Amino acid sequence: MCYNDLSSAVPSNYIVVADMTHVSLVGLEFGADRSLYTVVYGHLFNSFTAITVDSQKHLIYYTDVNRSLILAYFLCS
Repeated sequence: MCYNDLSSAVPSNYIVVADMTHVSLVGLEFGADRSLYTVVYGHLFNSFTAITVDSQKHLIYYTDVNRSLILAYFLCS
């Protein structure tokens, strides 16, 4: 388990989801916390899609198709 810059506990086994304006983590461990941890907050004009995770570098990569960008979020501090 590690911690993001929002000081929230991030589960060690999770799925990453995007809903156009947010990128979030959901824990997958049985009996553990299944809370939604939002790690990237966007604006109404964002469109976050195409997510991938580099578990060795603790990076989440995602695209914003409205701005034609590939972005990264460092998961652990």
